[in-house]
Amino acid sequence: MKNDIRRTLKQAEFSLGRLKTQQAWQELDEAEGPSIAGLRKGPNTAPNDVEQEAGQFWRLCTTLHSQAKTLPPGQRRPLERRLRELRAEFHKTQGTQKLLNA
Repeated sequence: MKNDIRRTLKQAEFSLGRLKTQQAWQELDEAEGPSIAGLRKGPNTAPNDVEQEAGQFWRLCTTLHSQAKTLPPGQRRPLERRLRELRAEFHKTQGTQKLLNA
């Protein structure tokens, strides 16, 4: 069970990193315009890619929250703290994205 939780936590951390990367590529594409973005080598990120990654991250966090409930309090608290940190970082990232889209 602990290995499942560790794996899910790593997946959530990785998903958040991918989300930040995709948003950075999207910002570059928007700043450069379509003519230059097509010449640059790198992943062109569609807005729905960012939304899908955000959904994936949130599902992983929900799974982690459920898994944390099965742990004894001494093991649960550090996991819940890390989960709160990840969610705060996610909300900060999403807030930045909303400002860019406005």
